[in-house]
Amino acid sequence: RDHHAWWYALLSLLAVNWLEPVSDDDLFELFVLVLTLDIVMHEAGFGEPVEYGLVTARRGPVAIFEKGDRRVRVFFDQSPAAVLGVLSAYAQVYREHQGISGSSRRPDILIAIEEGSVTRLVLVEVKKTADGRYISDSVYKVFGYLYDFRAAASSVGIKAVLAVPEGVAGLATAASSRTLFVTSANDRGAFADDLMAAMSL
Repeated sequence: RDHHAWWYALLSLLAVNWLEPVSDDDLFELFVLVLTLDIVMHEAGFGEPVEYGLVTARRGPVAIFEKGDRRVRVFFDQSPAAVLGVLSAYAQVYREHQGISGSSRRPDILIAIEEGSVTRLVLVEVKKTADGRYISDSVYKVFGYLYDFRAAASSVGIKAVLAVPEGVAGLATAASSRTLFVTSANDRGAFADDLMAAMSL
């Protein structure tokens, strides 16, 4: 339970290439996940999670936070369709046709903010790239997520964050009116501001 011993053990594992098979993209996803959890704990003021889960695909929440009557659940590689039972337009196309198959697409990180009977969703897509064209294509992919779950938009507010390592910043416009935030994860302050604006905190 010693915090310093935990980091020493982790660094020792890294020193012997314990994480070597993991790609740079996967590591960046994990970095943004940990950063997201840390921002919910500190900048958003929720404190330590009341529950931790496994950081694996198709599982329950990675962490659950509670503060007053607000509850925040953070998921990794999970579809809003599975988490909240909301309709996926993408999956509906497969149900209506023969010869094609698939399942609901999953953003890298999904945040569900529950306050009383109101639920808001924030979809976080993570791309480790500095290529402007690829970032633009990723923006379009995130629009696809927002469209995919539009059926839930009337009862569940949905916003999205596209996180890249660096090189992008939002202009000084009203953040509350944005549906999609594109931000640099290596700039903690900017990422925290955009994430909390998307969460409406």
